[in-house]
Amino acid sequence: MNVTRRAQTLRTAHPAMTLIVVIAVLIGGCSAPFTTDILARAEDATPPVISITTPTSESFYAKTVVVSGTVTDATDSAEVSGEVAALRYEIPAASIEKAVEFDTEGAFTFQFSTTSFTGGTISFQVVATDGNGNETIESISLLYGGSDIATFDALPGNQQVTLQWDAVPEATGYTVRNVGEALEVAVGADASSYSWPDLENGELYFFQLEAEDGSGQVNLSSEVSVIPLSSYTLLPQAEPYDDHVRISWRQMPGINRYTVEKAENIDGPYFKRFVTSSTMVEDTLLSRDQYYYYRVYPDEQEEIKSAPVEAVLVPFSVSGTESGNYFGPLTRAYRAISYGNYLFIDDQDIDDDYFIKVLDATDPANLVEVGSVNTGNASFYDISIDETEQLLFISREEVGVQVIDISDPVNPVIATEGAGSAPFLGAPYVPGVDVYSFTALGVTRGASSTYIFGLGYDGYLYSARVDLSGRQVTLVPSQSVGPFA
Repeated sequence: MNVTRRAQTLRTAHPAMTLIVVIAVLIGGCSAPFTTDILARAEDATPPVISITTPTSESFYAKTVVVSGTVTDATDSAEVSGEVAALRYEIPAASIEKAVEFDTEGAFTFQFSTTSFTGGTISFQVVATDGNGNETIESISLLYGGSDIATFDALPGNQQVTLQWDAVPEATGYTVRNVGEALEVAVGADASSYSWPDLENGELYFFQLEAEDGSGQVNLSSEVSVIPLSSYTLLPQAEPYDDHVRISWRQMPGINRYTVEKAENIDGPYFKRFVTSSTMVEDTLLSRDQYYYYRVYPDEQEEIKSAPVEAVLVPFSVSGTESGNYFGPLTRAYRAISYGNYLFIDDQDIDDDYFIKVLDATDPANLVEVGSVNTGNASFYDISIDETEQLLFISREEVGVQVIDISDPVNPVIATEGAGSAPFLGAPYVPGVDVYSFTALGVTRGASSTYIFGLGYDGYLYSARVDLSGRQVTLVPSQSVGPFA
């Protein structure tokens, strides 16, 4: 008698039948033992586990979607492994349902065409069933990127552009086109990037990618625009301390050494302060209350220089040196804004929460903390103030713009939580697409309204009108300009 086969046949029966199966086997005089493994699997109520490694949810899809992952199963007993009986994928909107093969380790890969879809979001699900009828469903939603190739990006460099893309399934080769100059370069099927050399810094270029697959189908990307090196590429940032200023900027392909120049007026004259292979310098030759301006450019290539960044020493000590009035210790204070007799500074505690702290600076030699507000656990990029409306604007990493009501300076209140580029433009937030990090903020006052500007990591400059109803703040979309590569 084959006990294993009989137990597998009865797995889908009610667990209460297990005892009957055991008795029947024993009465039948079977010589083989009825193992604990068989009993554990017959009573199993634990569903399989599906892990989809690619694609990730809300990523972009192309003509062909390739899905890979693993499926495993366990029983209610930790010592007994389960068994995956069936695996399939479904696209409910298209009434598609197909079986999926998997190997002995549970790894699976399958693909489907999107050519019959008309754009928009595609949702599919992978369904696994074990030998006892327990089922698991793992769902993924994919976004339409507007072209046959899911991703095609251009990264600016010094007199060059690096073009990157995700592999096109079954591609036999790629063609990279410089559209404006009617030039093209063929690269192999295993390529995922190409650096286009000998470009003019400051000029705008357009590129497109073509991939041909084994069936002869041609896949075309959207055109991407990029400036190899412009005034907005390196984006220097200033972190002021009580006794020095730290200037940092983006590292760019094709640049081995950088020149940092400095001025006491935004319009100059500028003089060369540093030449370095690093992307950060610290300047200690500073006077208190004097504003300084820094520009960065490739060494010995002065035709394209970065936009200037402003810096001034903070009016208190963050390090306990003799170079200023000591207040602290402050864990990570980089920025300070004065407002009347108050200073608003950013700080971070040991739990990685970030604060705006308020200091009474009526006596600059005796700074006193009089208030604070917890802004969450995302770091700061920039702070701007609207003194007329008594509002503080904070750009925070992957959170967007927070608005702080400082009408009562010692009791600051969060008026608006994070607002990214989608709220700036009046659109719903799209994860993975919307820009939620602004490297720089600016505030300007019009005849009757305040406007806020944010330079996003996507290279676009966003703007919004700030409307007040009582002390309730609303950002009204204005426009975006760019990209500034």
